[in-house]
Amino acid sequence: DRVVQIHLVTQAGSTTIVLSPGATADIDRVTTQSGTARLKVPSAPEPGSTAPHVVVTGSAVAGSLVVRYERRLGRWTW
Repeated sequence: DRVVQIHLVTQAGSTTIVLSPGATADIDRVTTQSGTARLKVPSAPEPGSTAPHVVVTGSAVAGSLVVRYERRLGRWTW
């Protein structure tokens, strides 16, 4: 398994985690208080996948967490 664990503790700020194509993430163990947590990638890897799976734990207080893939427009990425 290619599992990456991230423990997040933020207050009054935003966090964006950008994943490589095919990667998956689990944010079920992130607690929010006056904030949001949004997952824009699949939450479970496909059977036999070799792509990384990111597990995020911790808290976002008065802030936001977004997990997404890289955006690309021509040669620009963000």
